[in-house]
Amino acid sequence: EQLRIFLGECFHSFRPSPRRPFALLELGTYCGYSSVFFANELQKLDLDFKIYTVEVDKTNEDVAKKIIRMSKMEDHIQVLHLDLAKDQTISHLLATLEELHKVDFLFIDHDKEKYLTDLQLLESSGLIQKGTFVAADNIVFAQIDDYRTYIQTLQSNHIVSSKLEPSMLEYTEYVKATDDYS
Repeated sequence: EQLRIFLGECFHSFRPSPRRPFALLELGTYCGYSSVFFANELQKLDLDFKIYTVEVDKTNEDVAKKIIRMSKMEDHIQVLHLDLAKDQTISHLLATLEELHKVDFLFIDHDKEKYLTDLQLLESSGLIQKGTFVAADNIVFAQIDDYRTYIQTLQSNHIVSSKLEPSMLEYTEYVKATDDYS
């Protein structure tokens, strides 16, 4: 529910343009559930949007594509394969997309060791700009301290605003996790 509220805040600050749809980037596709969730929420707002979701595991990518097709969202969701065997980075992969100039909403839920480096790569590539909303999943539970420290530093320098939201760790009823919304 917290993610839906945060996403709503982002939508309301978005300035639609006939030349550029709302762009959502998800790092960590897994089975495609989050992408379909985001697409359903965006569709309710009657916005022109495109979701780019990045996955490194080919099996997960194939499953996600099937789920996205079953949800009838394939026109809105593009699954991108990040080839780690070729030392491909997030920013190199996204540079191949001519239509993507700015990310409006970034959802980070992939390799926990890459949260900070991938965020910084996206910042330096210019895809993350003033006004981009960033949600990072499970940062407290997974002890992603370098990411938290970085965001706290940006917040203390009045570059971003950030808040931690308690949430349930997926697939359990007992373990509480915390998401960071920047």
